[in-house]
Amino acid sequence: MIALGTDQGFTDYGRSVDILAQSISVNQSPLPPTLIGRWRYNGGFSTDNQALNTGKVTFSHESETQLTIYPNGTFTEASMSFSTLGTYDTTTSGTTDGSDRGRVVIHGTTLSFQYDNGKVWNAEYKFDGGTLVLNGSYYSRVG
Repeated sequence: MIALGTDQGFTDYGRSVDILAQSISVNQSPLPPTLIGRWRYNGGFSTDNQALNTGKVTFSHESETQLTIYPNGTFTEASMSFSTLGTYDTTTSGTTDGSDRGRVVIHGTTLSFQYDNGKVWNAEYKFDGGTLVLNGSYYSRVG
């Protein structure tokens, strides 16, 4: 809270302003029940598989993320990805996986995922039928 005024005004009303400022509290909006649950995102892409016959380098990538939002405002997120890079006779591949947790806070049409490791991800959200859309990525309800 910011107060502007004269020195005499602060002398006369400063304590009242302090008391008012201390009494202000902000409560987090509860999450809509439609957000609660487990959600899955699958994504991926690849170069033209016919390029393998020409000996050109090809690349493919697949990923899956499972996001679980709990009624108490916490979430867990687990993801795995698999990539392949290679030519017709040589292939190199690798996987990564990880999981995170934290709190999710709603601000209008934005969800703020505040991870325990300090990372923050803000996503505009909406529903398209029974699908959750986060920043344009479609998450299907699981179970």
